[in-house]
Amino acid sequence: MAILTVSSDLVTTGAYQTTPKADGTLRCKVFTMPVPVQADIGSRLRLARLPQHAVLLPNLSWIQCTAVVGLLVALGWDEYTDPATMLDVAASPTGLGTALTIAAGTAVLFSAFPAAPLPRLFVGDAVIEAVTSGANITAGSVVAGCIAYAYYN
Repeated sequence: MAILTVSSDLVTTGAYQTTPKADGTLRCKVFTMPVPVQADIGSRLRLARLPQHAVLLPNLSWIQCTAVVGLLVALGWDEYTDPATMLDVAASPTGLGTALTIAAGTAVLFSAFPAAPLPRLFVGDAVIEAVTSGANITAGSVVAGCIAYAYYN
């Protein structure tokens, strides 16, 4: 046993994926999406837009669906433009996690998605999307959830 002083990388470095580690603010975007007609397999659910320099927090973000059957979705993002380079960042339907079944009425954390990455830094406005696969969403269902992120201005 020993008495230690250990410094995190917040003390020893000044950058996180090109964004300074300054005091960020915790922000949440709560969404509710009624599904008016049946959404077939391959439907895109545009959940929320994250601002430039947002770092997604998968352990605090969740999604649920009131559909009678389980919903199989993959998490990703829509195409956006990096303002620093003015280059387009390609859409990735599975960039935040491959397909996962969401049981009816059960909330699932983003971090539960198989092969979910470390929190992703979005350098431009990015729309977080869920893409359905393996099951339709019945008419009258509601997809809801919360996307939590740290915002570095």
